[in-house]
Amino acid sequence: MAMDGDQGEAARKRRLQLPIRLGEAVALIGVVIAGLGLYVSCADRDRDKQEAAREAQQRAQVQSLLVLRGEGDGGSIRLTPVNPNQVVQSQSFYFPSAVRGGPVQITGDGRIEAGWFADGLKRALHGAADNGSEQSLPVGIVTTFVEDGVVMTDSSLYQIGFTIHPRLLQGAEVRIEGVAVSRRGLTGAPQGAADAAWANESPAKP
Repeated sequence: MAMDGDQGEAARKRRLQLPIRLGEAVALIGVVIAGLGLYVSCADRDRDKQEAAREAQQRAQVQSLLVLRGEGDGGSIRLTPVNPNQVVQSQSFYFPSAVRGGPVQITGDGRIEAGWFADGLKRALHGAADNGSEQSLPVGIVTTFVEDGVVMTDSSLYQIGFTIHPRLLQGAEVRIEGVAVSRRGLTGAPQGAADAAWANESPAKP
């Protein structure tokens, strides 16, 4: 009987201890869940911060992109940034070597003048474009500009739309019809980019 009593007492103690162990387990699970929740919350905040930083960087990059538009036609065309917050300081123009031997450098407001390349263009084409149809001339443009007080530099390839019109008793007239961006963010020499584009795209010579 004593043995049975001892066994009963042991069983009673085990029953008393079981809720304590279950309670400890529940408390531990609660701590783990809370920790996971905190981790997930911190991870979400970090992702939100990183995403916001990426978006801000992308907006800044888009804002600082320089795209020039041409205004006017004929013998000269003005170049102005599409973004009105950008102010051009200086520009260098790299025409194909077959058209012009060295770059043209200007300060202040941007422009392209037909006189910079007209004679060389006519010599290079040997009359290939003397029918008045619009053709294109690649030009590498390196622009120094200011945006929000920060000085930046852009190097891009543009296409000058031009026409050549034969005239009686005078040499053929080269007219600028417009300008459009062809390739942004040149990493190599703009002269090389202009030469390569000219070799691939220039009108066929007779």
